Amino acid sequence: AGSYPYGSLESVVWHEVVHLALSAQAGDRPLPRWFHEGVAMSVEKGWGLSSQVRLLLAAVGDPGLADLGRLFDSEAQLETASAYLLAAALVSDVRRRHGAAAPGAIVDRVARGTLFAHAFELQTDDTPDEAAARAWGLYRRWTSWIPVVTSGSAVWIAILALAFIACMSTLRNRAR
Repeated sequence: AGSYPYGSLESVVWHEVVHLALSAQAGDRPLPRWFHEGVAMSVEKGWGLSSQVRLLLAAVGDPGLADLGRLFDSEAQLETASAYLLAAALVSDVRRRHGAAAPGAIVDRVARGTLFAHAFELQTDDTPDEAAARAWGLYRRWTSWIPVVTSGSAVWIAILALAFIACMSTLRNRAR
């Protein structure tokens, strides 16, 4: 229970109960793993700073839902953690845009015989791929600034700005 994405035994239990509830609600009709994991992750207490940084890094590569399946199947813990975060970000974005009940409404449609992709589109007016691109695009916008802000030029500009501020402050203090 101590390794990512679980922080405690309690969060493992909640996570797995959500999987059971989703399967029961869907009438054992298939739901994609990313949806299962994203909804299950959404019941946990929240993401820390390290999770946010991992999500930024995971979104840099412009992943698609097919990539998400590959990440979930990976033996590498870092890739699996990225898959969980991307899935959680996607489901969180769906909830933010369409209400907290949207995942349940999608599952209800699946339970009535609608294929998942179509149920998702009926509920959100987006295909799952479009929703993923939108959700992860927000993180990619932030990551495009990382090289600019951390470049050598940016560091020197910050140093010069601080030196200028210090100089102006010293001159003002001397003038008083």
